Amino acid sequence: AVVSTQSRSRESLSRNSMDKSINERGKKLIDFGTEWNLFILNGSTIGDVRGHWTCFRYNGFSVVDYVLVSHHLKSKIAKMQVSEFNNYSDHKPLKYSLKTTNRSGLVDRILLESFDDQPIGYKWQEGGDSSSCFQQIQSTEEVINKFTDIGNFVCSTRDDVYGMNRLLVTALSETASSVLQKKKVSIKSRKSKNVWFDRECREGKRSLNKSAKLFNDHTETESYRKNYYDQRKTYRNLLKTKKGRHFAELNKQIAEEKSIKW
Repeated sequence: AVVSTQSRSRESLSRNSMDKSINERGKKLIDFGTEWNLFILNGSTIGDVRGHWTCFRYNGFSVVDYVLVSHHLKSKIAKMQVSEFNNYSDHKPLKYSLKTTNRSGLVDRILLESFDDQPIGYKWQEGGDSSSCFQQIQSTEEVINKFTDIGNFVCSTRDDVYGMNRLLVTALSETASSVLQKKKVSIKSRKSKNVWFDRECREGKRSLNKSAKLFNDHTETESYRKNYYDQRKTYRNLLKTKKGRHFAELNKQIAEEKSIKW
């Protein structure tokens, strides 16, 4: 919906906009906002005082994406922004920030403290040296005394239960660490699930991302807009061709009764 900026009788919807046109959907949006006493943040909020373009097509651009809020929520808005253009959509993402009474970093700290450390993994061989060593160390006086103390722990509150659980987990971990080998934490590299997505496809995606960034920085320049949409069309055709060839080869192998890999 493209809405007007000249509706002075509807003060809550007055704003700046780089798009000066209006259509029927825009009129309906204004009627809806007026009826429910809503405010349009685009073009009237810190971060987007000009009412920047939100939609970009091959033949032009417009403002058709809006954030509408109630009268009560408007005072809680810190800023509203039109984010950078990307190759996943013709529309720029919109984002806004809310004012809160929380101290800076307090929420993040509380959330972080609520997380437990990742459990340590141990190499275990059933019936082998690992199981016998673990059983033997549990028979030592030091370990027996440690678990006896935990068994005598009296729980009267929820915090006591949590505390005893932490003591038990710590005791088991320390006991296991003294005789068992720890598993190495490996981070698997992210690979494409599509086997047909090869180097040429990756290079095409990289080129498309570069042209999208240039288009975002020069949205009103015809040459950058044309270059982006030409690149996107070429990239989509490339993916279609690669995928088609891949499945054509699979069908051929199936017809020839060969063993195939998906």
